[in-house]
Amino acid sequence: MPVLVLAIVGLIGIVAGIVSSRIAKKRRTEFPNGRFAKWFNVSMWLGLGLAVASWPLTGLMGYPYPDDLGRPGRVVGIPFIAAYFDHLAADFVGPLTLPAILANCLFWFHFPRVVVVAISSACQRVRKLTL
Repeated sequence: MPVLVLAIVGLIGIVAGIVSSRIAKKRRTEFPNGRFAKWFNVSMWLGLGLAVASWPLTGLMGYPYPDDLGRPGRVVGIPFIAAYFDHLAADFVGPLTLPAILANCLFWFHFPRVVVVAISSACQRVRKLTL
């Protein structure tokens, strides 16, 4: 169950990242030297750092997940499953490991942007309500 939920969150995060990039492009052209543009630049660099770091740290980004018989195992890769290690420490990797790692990098690249755009949008709504 957590694998499916995290995969759905990952897909939503990637789509939200693409949408937030388009929103940010519009806002940055309206106010190129504004506070939003500066925070968005910070989020782009932070996202790049997270994406690069998520590649070698995929093995550390995991959680326990039992197999069908209830024996303890470990899933690595957040939000997309990149590998599974069973109770004997045998790994289960395959042709979907590399695409999952790349999808994880893409998710972590977009994550800070989504946060900045969401906070900025919330602040704009509050300002409109108080005026």
